[in-house]
Amino acid sequence: MKKFRLAVVMILTLSMLMGMSITSFAQTPFTTSDGITVLEEWSSNDDTGHMFVFTVVRNDNAADVLVSMNAISLDASGRKMETSSSDAYCMNAGETYALIASFPNSGNATNYDYDIVVNKRINTYDVHSASECIDAKFSDDGVGNVKVYATNTSPYNLEAQAVVVFYNNDQIVDFGEVYLSNDADFLLKPGEITTEIVSTNVDYNASTIYVTGAR
Repeated sequence: MKKFRLAVVMILTLSMLMGMSITSFAQTPFTTSDGITVLEEWSSNDDTGHMFVFTVVRNDNAADVLVSMNAISLDASGRKMETSSSDAYCMNAGETYALIASFPNSGNATNYDYDIVVNKRINTYDVHSASECIDAKFSDDGVGNVKVYATNTSPYNLEAQAVVVFYNNDQIVDFGEVYLSNDADFLLKPGEITTEIVSTNVDYNASTIYVTGAR
């Protein structure tokens, strides 16, 4: 299986405290010309000097596509501060997942911009979405710990991930992304079961997960 994830600085959990400054944009949902619907869009500046841009996207194409996000952070004068890209994910028709861009030196950013990048020729790379082959459930203990339970129901080795999102009164307050794997190769083998935990120490009253996979 060819991996299309971009360079991951934090292996993985991508997790952050988002309580300092959160922005949501009322124009969502909207659909790009390449058939990707942005369902949610958020940004946050935390007290460690990081900015994060977080989008929840759905593939409304009739076939698998490779989806990623290129983003920039902007200062109060509208000048570009940093560029960042999310990882790239193979998404099947109707699949929903989260794209995350991290800006380690943009704690003072006041705005951002981004493009959703879509590659519709992934069949030429012999990579296929396999999210339908991941039987995933989750439980939330209500005090900051979400357990994700996942089983590979396919005959293939899968690269599988999950994003856990924490909300407080419908506002996103934290998230974490994890590989669904028991091994250092980050692959979930046929029939293999794994349990991953994503934790937060912020106040929240709801959580959800998004799961994706490729073979």
